[in-house]
Amino acid sequence: MKLNLLFGAGSTIGVGLPTTAEITAHLERIGMEASNSYLKNRTFFSHLKDLLMRRGNFEDVHFELMLYAMEVIFPLLPQKEHFRVPDYFRSVLPAFVDLTEEAQRMEELGSISSWRGIAFRSISTLISERIATSLDKERHLADFLFVLSKQFKLRVFTLNYDDLVDRVDLSWRDGFLPNNSSFYQVFDAKQFIEEDKNSEALLVHLHGSTRFGYAQDGIFEIHNYSSPERAIHFLDDKGFSQNVHGRQILSGPMISGLSKIEQLMFRPCPYGYYFNSFMQNLITNNRLLILGYGGWDRHINEWILQFMQVHGSAARIAHIGPCQNKDLLTAIANNSLQPVKLTDTFHYYGDNVVFEPAVFPFADAETLDTIVRFLAS
Repeated sequence: MKLNLLFGAGSTIGVGLPTTAEITAHLERIGMEASNSYLKNRTFFSHLKDLLMRRGNFEDVHFELMLYAMEVIFPLLPQKEHFRVPDYFRSVLPAFVDLTEEAQRMEELGSISSWRGIAFRSISTLISERIATSLDKERHLADFLFVLSKQFKLRVFTLNYDDLVDRVDLSWRDGFLPNNSSFYQVFDAKQFIEEDKNSEALLVHLHGSTRFGYAQDGIFEIHNYSSPERAIHFLDDKGFSQNVHGRQILSGPMISGLSKIEQLMFRPCPYGYYFNSFMQNLITNNRLLILGYGGWDRHINEWILQFMQVHGSAARIAHIGPCQNKDLLTAIANNSLQPVKLTDTFHYYGDNVVFEPAVFPFADAETLDTIVRFLAS
């Protein structure tokens, strides 16, 4: 019997990993101080955040919005002649928007692509530092997964960059295979398809991992390194972009920003295969455990809805932890065989739907036992 697990950021906050707000504040503090009066001694990311709030009227500027802004700005900036792409792929916005002056001011602090690399290295470092100080709490996640593994073949889909799940000794399969190097593994699509069908424990980092980095030989292939400490040396953006009709999509070892679906589809190894696995497992396996997912990734939400559409009353879905997206919660509640009245904090255990607002790790073992019995029913 297979069980789909979807891990969001809320699944690791309880063990000490950084929140979205903490990552955002961390990025604002890094980098060189500005040398000109226009930037008023702000860092690159604090300046970017200020522009989004002051000119864009954004109220909640977090690190993913800042990274997305960089993705949007990149193809609009003046390009050197030998980097010029064919008209078929170029953005049309430069015909209407002049970013030359602002771009020159920002370029004094470094290029967009170089700052993306700095951002990803900083995020990876922050996550690794937090893990190092919370090792005593890791056992909660390990115990949780071991209990589930006794009942189910696990299909873990995590949206988190950390390698906490990787550290749990369940002989995870992820499509990466050893090669001549002891430092990294290479993705094998054919092998991953086979593992997806038959393995006891599948681990899929849908949006990348602190262990992922570019290949050492300079090509743009994604490798899975033995540790985040090794991978961090291969996170530089390298200016790699995918040319798509009317735009360019920046893509790298860690999928972030607000254009994740394009990055997933145009980076097939491993991300295209990973997202395809997520979709296929949801529509073929009728058990889904959602842990700590806030509900803001539209490409994820749509397939949770398809999961309920395909399986109907046969679906077994447990949502654990708070969710800010009330539309998603309502859709899950509407799939219940019994009427569910949604409130801000509530416990609900029905025949085919469970809502458990407790933040992981659980305060008592009974909560986990109840959820396992429900999913196995």
